[in-house]
Amino acid sequence: MPGQYEVVEGEGATVADSVANSARYAPYVAALAGADAQRVAGAYRRFYPLFQEAYVEIVGPDAYFNDRLVQVIDHLLQAPAPQPEAALVRDERGRWRYVDPDLESASVGHKALMRLSPEQQAAVKGQLRALRKALAHP
Repeated sequence: MPGQYEVVEGEGATVADSVANSARYAPYVAALAGADAQRVAGAYRRFYPLFQEAYVEIVGPDAYFNDRLVQVIDHLLQAPAPQPEAALVRDERGRWRYVDPDLESASVGHKALMRLSPEQQAAVKGQLRALRKALAHP
């Protein structure tokens, strides 16, 4: 992701700059939301044997890439709403972390979706739902 995650000083705390960060993520959200879910699912089916072969090499012979993909989509659909007022602090490596331990312990996928604007998150989740449906019903 080009640029930096932008923050502002809020009422006694550092918080995400939701306007700047929304602009930063906008082209990626637009590309994802604009993709035809049926065509993406068709390409996925075409290349599935390669995905499965690579996944078996990583995870083992009893693993199915498609099962994991559906699990990840379902997990992302459960991401909490964006947290624009959540306090942030820099860690020892200079990365922004949530002060709230519950937010900080969220998965990488949930954190990525929490950084989007509510409209962007809705667009991403809408596309994930469409993709899941397209994968389940060819």
